[in-house]
Amino acid sequence: MGQRLIDLIKGEKLVAWALVAFAFLFVTNAIFAGIIYSNVYDSVYHGYATSKHEAARKDEFESRCSQITAVEELRSCFERHIETGWETQRAQEDLNAQKEMADWTFWMLIVTGAIGAASIVLTVAGIWLVYLNLREARIVSKQATAATEAAQVTVDVTRHTAEAQLRAYVGVDAADIKESSGRIMHIAIRIKNSGLTPAKSVQTATITENGLRQDFPIKANDPSDARFSLFPGTTYYTGITSDQMSDNEWEDVRKLKKPLYVWGRITYQDAFSTDQRETTFRFKMGRSDSSGNLTLFPCEEGNSYT
Repeated sequence: MGQRLIDLIKGEKLVAWALVAFAFLFVTNAIFAGIIYSNVYDSVYHGYATSKHEAARKDEFESRCSQITAVEELRSCFERHIETGWETQRAQEDLNAQKEMADWTFWMLIVTGAIGAASIVLTVAGIWLVYLNLREARIVSKQATAATEAAQVTVDVTRHTAEAQLRAYVGVDAADIKESSGRIMHIAIRIKNSGLTPAKSVQTATITENGLRQDFPIKANDPSDARFSLFPGTTYYTGITSDQMSDNEWEDVRKLKKPLYVWGRITYQDAFSTDQRETTFRFKMGRSDSSGNLTLFPCEEGNSYT
């Protein structure tokens, strides 16, 4: 598409240059044709006028002086004929000079008009060439801008992909629950940085409650660990102990008649952003099919990360 556009612009420039050349040749040929025509016309006109003038003088001389016999009268007639010839010749020369001046003025007008017309054509052609150059420059500029934007998009995508591959990912690696004397459950949560760069300002908050529920809120004042850093591939243990249960409540929880939930969140920062990232987790107590021991199973909802 770009090459076709460039070829089209080049073709338009060729037309403009052809128009300029045509205007130049037209003006040149018009000037030379006018000069040649004027010279030929003047030469023929002068020859015709001279022969006609001589014939008229001869006829006039014969009609006036051929019948005179006296010497004095003949001499007077001859002198008048000569004087009349000179006057006629001077009048003819004046007329020729005026005609040449008129011809010169006419051809100057023609040449000036031709030059003016050619100037208009050349000006239009020049403006058109400037317009084509500006349009071509605008197209090149747009193409360069588009290429720069595409390169920037590629750089952004590459950077985002690299950051996504290298950033820290902190989440729950394992969860365990154990019974304790005094009708208490002990929950241990192991978190791990599965990314390739350290996580900083890591903080966890874990909550456990029993009974059916629809919401699992995490408040700002919920128990949480101090902030710490977690390096790539390393783990950290955090835990929580349930409240002491009544005998009936304890039996219902152990027999899974009453559910027990464990949920919480992990907040941290990665090496590429100052924004806080968050991982949420939610488990429900059950029993293993193989051993029948109590264990924590991930819930279908409540497990996410940013």
